[in-house]
Amino acid sequence: MVERCRGRDPGSKKPPAEGTHRVGYGSPPRHSRFVPGKSGNPRGKPRGVLNLKTDLLKELNSFITVRKGNRTVRIKKGAAWIMKIVNGALSNDVKATATLIQLILRFDLMGQIQAGEEAPLTSNDKELLADWLQRQLGDLGNEAPQAADNCSENTQVQRESRK
Repeated sequence: MVERCRGRDPGSKKPPAEGTHRVGYGSPPRHSRFVPGKSGNPRGKPRGVLNLKTDLLKELNSFITVRKGNRTVRIKKGAAWIMKIVNGALSNDVKATATLIQLILRFDLMGQIQAGEEAPLTSNDKELLADWLQRQLGDLGNEAPQAADNCSENTQVQRESRK
């Protein structure tokens, strides 16, 4: 037996008896809940509706006409935007420079040294290491130059092992 009700009955906090089902707003009769072949969201997102990312990519890939020197050239808007940022950075525009630096860092365009590799040592690295060790170990006196020699020997060994 199906019990029909309109709205909520605030006084009734008992669950329905066995074999009965409350029918009302938000709980349709069980026999007609899911009809085969009918969508559960008939007015959902229509096909072909674009989102923000798709719209942005479409707009950046559209062409515009730009003057380069004495002639006009058709280029994509994204390429024109990058040209404008680079030219602005070259003409000392602070915001364009900051944007360009962020793009370079984001796409790792500087060819940074890999984590496992060491930077090549310059000719005065031994003196710099000795000076730094002497300042760091100040009280130990003569041990700093010996430590610098050990560092330079280890560096030479590492260089030779790579070759």
